[in-house]
Amino acid sequence: MRGSVGSVESVDALEALDEAEAAAEVADELMVAVSLVQRRLTGLHGVCPSVAGIRADVGICVGICVGICVGICVGICVGIRVGVGVGVGPGIGRRFNLDNAPALAWADTRKCLTSSLERTASLALEKPARRPASGFPFIRSIAMGSRPRFIDDLSRAASDAPGSDPYNSLSDDALLDNYSRTVIGALERVQQAVAFISVERRLPGAPSGRDSRGARGGTGSGFLFTPDGYLLTNSHVVHGATHITVTLADGAKFDADLVGDDPGSDLAVLRIGSPEPLAHVELGESSKLRVGQIAIAVGNPLGLAQTVTTGVVSALGRSLRSNSGRMIYDVIQTDAALNPGNSGGPLINSAGQVIGVNTAIIPGAQAICFATAIDTAKWVIMQIFAHGRVRRAYIGVAGTTRPLSRRVQRYFGLSSESGVHVMEIVKGSPASLGGLRTDDTIVAIDALVVQDVDSLQRTLDASRIDKPVSVIVLRGAQRLELILTPVEQTS
Repeated sequence: MRGSVGSVESVDALEALDEAEAAAEVADELMVAVSLVQRRLTGLHGVCPSVAGIRADVGICVGICVGICVGICVGICVGIRVGVGVGVGPGIGRRFNLDNAPALAWADTRKCLTSSLERTASLALEKPARRPASGFPFIRSIAMGSRPRFIDDLSRAASDAPGSDPYNSLSDDALLDNYSRTVIGALERVQQAVAFISVERRLPGAPSGRDSRGARGGTGSGFLFTPDGYLLTNSHVVHGATHITVTLADGAKFDADLVGDDPGSDLAVLRIGSPEPLAHVELGESSKLRVGQIAIAVGNPLGLAQTVTTGVVSALGRSLRSNSGRMIYDVIQTDAALNPGNSGGPLINSAGQVIGVNTAIIPGAQAICFATAIDTAKWVIMQIFAHGRVRRAYIGVAGTTRPLSRRVQRYFGLSSESGVHVMEIVKGSPASLGGLRTDDTIVAIDALVVQDVDSLQRTLDASRIDKPVSVIVLRGAQRLELILTPVEQTS
């Protein structure tokens, strides 16, 4: 009876072992199916963000299901093997007289468990070994976060939020960009110091007095640079004026006095009387300017008070000839629009500092405007404050630039390719008294090369007034050195 029971138990145990092996094979087939699904999903990688999101979701679900199935199969296998070893092993041993049946059952159980775990690990590691370093598609999607969101989705989510109105919820200040805020901030620092200038000029031969029939008017701009009422403007705005009126930003009107006028730099200084300190600008440094900086022009073009135009510093170091014939150097070129009436107004930077005095435009051109550099204006202001005028040396010649031939350059050992050809000499002038003649060519003054009329004017500055200077001239086949004593130039 016992033997029959042992044979039945052994048969049941063998059938259980076969079922466990079949379950392990099913688990293996499931892992192979998962691998195929992953390969299919990997082929969809990069098609579009939505497919990548679906792939991530499917990968997560398949991974969870496979994990549950593998765990159940391994548990069944382990349970059957342990049950066989503990419960059935002794019966089989007694049936077949195997004293070591329990040990063999335990060894077989450990082998089955180890084989199942190794098979599962090899299947899990097989895919990453065959794929690039980026790993499984669904693992990368999980690492990157949730499903990618399109811009439309984000905007739709923001618009669906309760109480959100992208237009009504923003104030005007929030809508202003940084550029607008910069221009407005700079303008607020100088606007109260910009003035409207109107002048009256007496026509030649007109009767004296305030008779309007003999007067001609003009307008321009200017700005206060000191709290006690000193203004800077252009010389061509106030030159020859018999009456000057200044209107400030708040509408207050003042009669202005001409402190000093320099047609050579096209700058002039005015003064108005005020019992209280006046708003004034801060003078910057034009030597620190860079091409491309913001440039803001403020003035009164065509009588339109407090007009603002913006642009950039288009170029530096330009030269411009003034009404007196002298060359103005270090002129700023800008594309900030200027019109008649802007003359004398300030050109400011983004910090509200004055970097130039609006001076001229090229008629017929677009966005090509010029301003006298503020560093030049500072020098002119100091000259006017110290002397009431800008002092310059004078020798009394009129000339033109003449090129020198290569033969003349080699013969006299000259480094310059041109000089100043003397066309006229004022009688009784330092040039006449020093022996200079017409048709001479000036090539140097005090060892400084003179290659054109502008360099001659730059050399004859205030430092050479009433001081002997050495002038090198070419006369025919001779190179002569003459000693002249320049005097101060008068109007």
